[in-house]
Amino acid sequence: MVENQKVADHLKPIFKGMYSLKDHQNPAVAALKARAIINPEAFVLKPLKEGGGNNFFNEDIVKMLQTLSEEEIGRYLLMEKVIGPQIKTLMLRSGQITYTDSITELGVFSCVISNSETG
Repeated sequence: MVENQKVADHLKPIFKGMYSLKDHQNPAVAALKARAIINPEAFVLKPLKEGGGNNFFNEDIVKMLQTLSEEEIGRYLLMEKVIGPQIKTLMLRSGQITYTDSITELGVFSCVISNSETG
C-alpha cells in the first residue's frame, strides 16, 4: 500500500480538477466560482454536452459565472486549466520555418478503412 501511495502522490500533480456547478447551494461550489472569478486564467468553463467545443476562457468565464441563472450554470463544469511548459520549437507556417515558444499538446487522430464486401 505504501508503494501505491508513493506512485499516486507522484502522479497527482499532472491531473486537474473538474467540478460540477450543479449544486449551487453547496458552499464549496460558491467558493470555487469565486476562485474562478478572481483567477479565470486558471480555469476552463465547459458545457455539459457531447462533442466538445463551446468552452469559455478568461474574462468570458467571469461574464458567464456572473450572468447565468442558477439553473443555467448547472449545465456547466469548471475545470482547472492544464498549463504545459513552454519550450522552443520549430514551426512551419505558410511555408516559413520559425523558431518560437510553444506548448506541447498530444492530439490523436485516427480513421477506419474497411471494405463493405469483405467486412
